[in-house]
Amino acid sequence: MVIIVVLVCFAATVEFTEELYPLLTEDGRILEMSSLLGKLEHQPVPAREILSDPTLTKEALFKLAHDYINNSDDASKDLVFSPFVYFTSKALLTAYVRFTA
Repeated sequence: MVIIVVLVCFAATVEFTEELYPLLTEDGRILEMSSLLGKLEHQPVPAREILSDPTLTKEALFKLAHDYINNSDDASKDLVFSPFVYFTSKALLTAYVRFTA
């Protein structure tokens, strides 16, 4: 379930958005709408710090998503992000939008 939510709500949205860039006119824009549940306030403090870092890259975001997926089924691992998968997928998307704006 975790992998599906992260792939659909984060990775596929990023991929689709990037497919649209070549189709934009010079003054064209992409408006990304997400959920209020993607607000950083719904994430633990360490996740907020990571996602609000102005040097964060797309590659780093995808690594974070990958690590979240891989660690989510192991209760012994300390998740940096919220255990609520939808919240985390939307927080990742919000971070992506922030640095592409």
